[in-house]
Amino acid sequence: ERSAPWVAIVVSIASCISSSLYTYVYFRGQQAVFFNEIHKDFAAEEIMEAFDTLEAFYASVGPEAYGGEYARLKLRRAQGESKSPSVDDATPARGRICCGASSELDLAHKLDVSRRRILHYWNKLLMFKRMSYITEGMLQEFPGRVRAAHALRLLEPLVEATATVYSTPLDDHRTILAAVRSVFSLPAQDGNASSTCQAGDPEQCRPQGAAAAETKSETPIKN
Repeated sequence: ERSAPWVAIVVSIASCISSSLYTYVYFRGQQAVFFNEIHKDFAAEEIMEAFDTLEAFYASVGPEAYGGEYARLKLRRAQGESKSPSVDDATPARGRICCGASSELDLAHKLDVSRRRILHYWNKLLMFKRMSYITEGMLQEFPGRVRAAHALRLLEPLVEATATVYSTPLDDHRTILAAVRSVFSLPAQDGNASSTCQAGDPEQCRPQGAAAAETKSETPIKN
């Protein structure tokens, strides 16, 4: 009878330890499930297509024209204007139509959808991290620093160009990109694709130096 209180205490401690171990194992198992999900999401056809579209456009127009040309196409689409590639007076020939698009409006739509999909993917990763579904160590393992840097290289110029042409801060988008940069300790990029975009005037949404490209179209565009 005298040992009964001690037995109760031991049983209670053992129960707490058992419960803690079960919770830990369950939680780690759930993290593995979410980690597997971000692998599957990254390999999904729509994400791969989004990366392919932005990469092809980046290669087509070059890094300096990338953000400005995107903004010009986006604004033209918003205004409901379609322009034939043969009479496009603002863009070098290689940058007019690419990525399987049939027109500038189609291209603008593809680029915008791709930007949104990739931003959504990275926002989802950050949400999983905030909720402790995955750890920062897992993110360093996959997608990893190299993939994060590549995504920022594709997304930042588009976000900044859109903010300029529509005169809106796009704080949500910038917050996502800044969080990705912070998680992977990526330095701020200098010289994001710049443009002389002015809200309401798609003809001004052209990269700096575009006039030189028009008068010297034979000069290769840097990829």
